Amino acid sequence: MYQPDINTFLEAIKQEFENIKKDNKLLKQENLKLIELNNQYLQKLASLSYKEKSVLKLGSDWDVEGDNIFEISLNYKISIGEPITSLSISYDGIFIAFVSGNSVYILVDQIIYLLENEKMVKYDKYRNKRIRRNSINSINGSSINGGFNNGSGSLNVSNNGLLNPSINSNPSINNPSINSNPSINNILLKKIFFSKDNHLLFVVEPEGFIKVWDIKERSPLRSFNLPEVKSLYSYGDLVYAISIDRTLRVYDKDKIIIVITTNEDLEGPLFLSKDKKQIYCKGKSSLIFFDLERRSYNSMPIKQNEECKINNLEHKQSNNSNNGESPSFYSNFTLISNLGFLCLSSKTTLNFYKTNPPRFLSSNQNEECNYCLCSFGNVLVVGHKNGISFYDIKNKRKMKINIEDSNTYNIDCSDNKIVTVETGV
Repeated sequence: MYQPDINTFLEAIKQEFENIKKDNKLLKQENLKLIELNNQYLQKLASLSYKEKSVLKLGSDWDVEGDNIFEISLNYKISIGEPITSLSISYDGIFIAFVSGNSVYILVDQIIYLLENEKMVKYDKYRNKRIRRNSINSINGSSINGGFNNGSGSLNVSNNGLLNPSINSNPSINNPSINSNPSINNILLKKIFFSKDNHLLFVVEPEGFIKVWDIKERSPLRSFNLPEVKSLYSYGDLVYAISIDRTLRVYDKDKIIIVITTNEDLEGPLFLSKDKKQIYCKGKSSLIFFDLERRSYNSMPIKQNEECKINNLEHKQSNNSNNGESPSFYSNFTLISNLGFLCLSSKTTLNFYKTNPPRFLSSNQNEECNYCLCSFGNVLVVGHKNGISFYDIKNKRKMKINIEDSNTYNIDCSDNKIVTVETGV
């Protein structure tokens, strides 16, 4: 039986040692690469300027700070290529309608349709079907990108979900955000309004012609004419519209049932009270409260030169209600003003206080410009320069999304989804 001599054993051991030495050298080189990558990552984190205690989540060009009201994430973006001037989301969040180039588009199940020639047709000219997955999850129910000096529009789609920065995200389509250029004169453009309880879409032409579409059935239902419409609200069979002639009109389908004329220019949006007995809008110098039962209106003056926006208004009127007179008691409504009442324009914590009513919010600084607002459940959503803010007014909490080089200037909400229009700075 053959027995290798000692030299053979030594040679084998030497060869094994050389192999281990070579592998060890490769591992050291790999370890150095990992150390370098780790240092680069730490340097990138260190270069980001934020207060560690206030930041809830962090992305490549955004961060979330404040109170953790809910968790949200961005899923993907769609580039349109034209400015987007109006948008609306159905009450259940299934359909998102927007106006671009004075044409009306519908987004459903990641497909864009065009309302054209009495039909809802697939938009085949949609350039390269540019649906882009976001590399990092961001904000559920809100948008992330855009540019004021950018003539193109982008649709960012998000839905309720976990805000979890991840390189390999798995987005879904539920919540969009639209990037566009807000400098276009909306008076000469189409406006769109979804009904608050069904899939009817009201397309308002500049000259006052209104066409009603059943988006679920993909067909037009009817049409009617109104003086130039500034804002419209639909619930059930009733349609509420304010026009350039300072008048509120209420239609039961095509039949007009209420006309209330004011002495003040009216502006949208419109908000209907829970009991369906009052509807609210803003005027040039006051908040307007329409009493649909009495066929009258009341107003609450606003300080001179203040521009206000309103949301979720409810009020209790006095027994003596006359046209143009202020009701004696207000309660449970939210008001945004650039200069007073509710000022959501500070990066600092808001100071909450009550008057005899209404209840107002206040802040000490005016560092941000507010563009728009809507309600997301019990949370007030405000679009402004460089981001979006969420205000849980009942529990006095605030969560803010800081977005680099972006302005949010229009928002619409469904039961669990948010649509925002954004541009970059």
